Amino acid sequence: MGRMSISGRVAAGPAFGVPAFGAFAFGLAALAATLVAPVSASAQAARDLTVVTKPERPRPRPEAGGGGSGVSGPVTVSLVPSGSPVIRIGDPIRFKVVSTHAGFGHVYVMSASGRVQLWAENLRLQAGVPVDLPRRGLAIVAAPPAGDETVLFVATRKRFQGFLGGSTTANPAELQITRDSLLPTLQGKLGVFPREHWGFAQLVIRVTE
Repeated sequence: MGRMSISGRVAAGPAFGVPAFGAFAFGLAALAATLVAPVSASAQAARDLTVVTKPERPRPRPEAGGGGSGVSGPVTVSLVPSGSPVIRIGDPIRFKVVSTHAGFGHVYVMSASGRVQLWAENLRLQAGVPVDLPRRGLAIVAAPPAGDETVLFVATRKRFQGFLGGSTTANPAELQITRDSLLPTLQGKLGVFPREHWGFAQLVIRVTE
């Protein structure tokens, strides 16, 4: 097993606050259904992190009652690895996410090769209860090329329309957008919520040969 590294963690605040990805513009950004495509076997081979084993099918989930948990204040989240901070090609990775408020969790990945993946949207969260990812039945392993993979975790108090129209899924898909456009697009989509109703964190995983 190799080691693993976190480059930073961002909790709820006035903006994303991740300078490495450039400036972010507020505003809504509607995306067509063509932005989402299944992850093919040939595409997976070119990514630092590859999802293996068959995931469960996406399925709608009932709306959280009002999106409230009885917890006051803004949504604050964390995203931490379950192991060492640097991994080698072929090593698995697991991580934990947690939100201060009940609601829904969403996970996206920007790979070293420039591809963007959706790993999960609208997973049910309980206030203060850590969730292990990937979910049972999935494994994530490092594949060539070596480089930095950025995992993004967003938690919202209410169901998020996201890239799949608001359904719940843990079925990875490739998004037909660029690495540079993911964060502005997410911020635009999150603009339908009050700023204190969502939180954001990132984890950079170093993949070595």
